[in-house]
Amino acid sequence: MAESKGPKVLVLFYSTYGHCYGMAKAIAEGVKEGGGLVTINRVAETLSPDVLAKLGATESQKAFADVPVVKLSDITNYDAIIFGSPTRFGLMAAQMKAFWDSTGGHWFQGKLIGKVASFFTTSAMQHA
Repeated sequence: MAESKGPKVLVLFYSTYGHCYGMAKAIAEGVKEGGGLVTINRVAETLSPDVLAKLGATESQKAFADVPVVKLSDITNYDAIIFGSPTRFGLMAAQMKAFWDSTGGHWFQGKLIGKVASFFTTSAMQHA
């Protein structure tokens, strides 16, 4: 079987209740339909199970528990990265910010030069 020549795209998301995960799946489907090779990963959860339970997110998180957590070393293997995060007071979620903060070495070494990037977000309220 011939290997696809489409771009390698990483759809990388954080989701508490599954909304961003749903969008990530739809975006991945679009990438596939466009001829791309797509991988879906999530950023690591930083909230404890107790806090997730208090937020009522324990059941929601089970829907994407099998989605691999991204490995920082792997992000340079993609031609494009599509990032997804809910808003938190007009900013990205802390979990996505923690991931971005961990990429400093890649930026310093120029490993992300030429990568195409895109972003999507969800919000629970107007003006968020």
